[in-house]
Amino acid sequence: MKTALVFSAGGLFGAWEVGVWRELEHAVTPDMVVGASIGAINGWMVAGGCPAEEMERRWLDLRVMSRLRWRIPRGPLEGILEFGPLEALIRELYDACRPRVDFGVVATDTLRMRPRLFRTPEVSWRHLAASVGMICIFRQYRIDGRVWSDGGLLGALPLWGAVEMGAGRIVAVNCLPALPSALLTAGVRTVQWLARHRPPRIPESVQVSELRPEGVLGTLRESMVWREENVRRWIERGRADARAWLRAGTGFA
Repeated sequence: MKTALVFSAGGLFGAWEVGVWRELEHAVTPDMVVGASIGAINGWMVAGGCPAEEMERRWLDLRVMSRLRWRIPRGPLEGILEFGPLEALIRELYDACRPRVDFGVVATDTLRMRPRLFRTPEVSWRHLAASVGMICIFRQYRIDGRVWSDGGLLGALPLWGAVEMGAGRIVAVNCLPALPSALLTAGVRTVQWLARHRPPRIPESVQVSELRPEGVLGTLRESMVWREENVRRWIERGRADARAWLRAGTGFA
């Protein structure tokens, strides 16, 4: 039975996922990794064998996310925040961490409002960049003639992607069990209603164990603007939550 590790969307709350992986690294051996949005970036590093300690170091040096500049978009796909520095970081990570296990990244077809799973070996740095590309905020990417955006737009935790890849067991690392603001919640629900998207049901035969923090990890602003003290706090909280999960016993180790 194949085990999948699934990372959720969640902006900079993804630091919590890194803390979780610090504790799970030697306890869980996934046959495949799936991620959406920031979870795709974390997932790419995990699938590529990047040590959890190195992931933490990269997150603590993510100052590029504290210096993103507002801009007037030059076109409908550009977004209102300068994406160049973040794109450069994604390209560097893509080259540094090539997957050693099957990897899947979810992006959303912007026009059709439908998520799609892209799998190695077809995944490029553009797929990773597209998956973190929040509509109107960051750049959208054209791949194979279509425009792709945030992989977490229609669902933060892509369990269905792991099922599509053949997983029989799923360890789900969900840093976004609830959205950090009522306005954002209303907006996302409206988009989901307009899209009429219903994710496939997870078969009862698939074992799912989900790790999630208690409540939200911070504010909407904190989820988008990097601050070292927040990242350290979320990583430590992720480690504590993972230790509790391991103590509880899941049968996945």
